Amino acid sequence: PSTYAFLSQALDSQEKSQDAMQVLQQGLQIRPSASLYGMLGHLSMSSRDYVAAAAAFRKATSPESGNPRSYENWLELGEALLHLEGMQKESRESFEKALELITIRSNMMPNDGWSMAIKARIHARLGDLERAQELAKKSVTLAPKNPAVHACAAVVFVLSGKPNEASKEIELVRQLGFPEKYLKSESVFDSLLSKKK
Repeated sequence: PSTYAFLSQALDSQEKSQDAMQVLQQGLQIRPSASLYGMLGHLSMSSRDYVAAAAAFRKATSPESGNPRSYENWLELGEALLHLEGMQKESRESFEKALELITIRSNMMPNDGWSMAIKARIHARLGDLERAQELAKKSVTLAPKNPAVHACAAVVFVLSGKPNEASKEIELVRQLGFPEKYLKSESVFDSLLSKKK
């Protein structure tokens, strides 16, 4: 199944989202897994289909069909649920579960910029903006060449009401070669990206 997820991700990065979705569906028919449901969730988030994304990430975090120890899938479930009416409580619980899991990882690797960036993003979603900004600034110092870390920092600054800092991070994300389509798939960046036009 991981081969299907990898191929799907490769196709998606080449702007072949329909082909990526077909590959995923084939993989899910053969043997469902957390990685396949997670990728399905990512594709659904990219197309702003939050109902489908939430359903996929629920499967990805389920003990029966996925991996309940994946902080990434809990984080994404929280993000998807944010867009659905009446799902704020479950969204918060998903973010809290993601924070619990990423904290275990960051305790083992205290100087890992990626773990710190994820924690920053989650703290921002949970409303602890001061802690989120502190972690975001530290994460980009620890991993200055990782575009995904800068993208997390940009999310934190948007949610903290600091568009100028967020724009600087997005510019670094672009300079480091992060695909524009992934920036556009993050609804949190909509207002910033529209101003650039």
